[in-house]
Amino acid sequence: MMRCISYAGDHVITTNDVAGVLVELMAALADRGRAQVVKFPVIVDGASTSSMASMVLGGGVGMLTVEHAWEWEEPDFGFSARQLQRTLEQLTPTAVFAEPGDLGPSFVGLFDEPSHD
Repeated sequence: MMRCISYAGDHVITTNDVAGVLVELMAALADRGRAQVVKFPVIVDGASTSSMASMVLGGGVGMLTVEHAWEWEEPDFGFSARQLQRTLEQLTPTAVFAEPGDLGPSFVGLFDEPSHD
């Protein structure tokens, strides 16, 4: 499936996976009050040609994606979608779970229940 992205008064066509990551990336940047330039592949001149687009995500400009009717074979923009996903993952903190003993000797006993002797 293809998606039409409307952004700052213009429209571009890209794949569903690229558009999905762009929406998530834009939300993550907005949540952090940041903006970032990203490059991603788009379709130009029907199904015959693809090109790279540059877009500033964040900064208060809205983005809308809608399904786009597509009768040709979907282009493989997977490499770009994975690059955008890595950019998103760099913005998203990951949780680290550890047992108190794994944190080093200064934390041993810190999380123990107090004794009521």
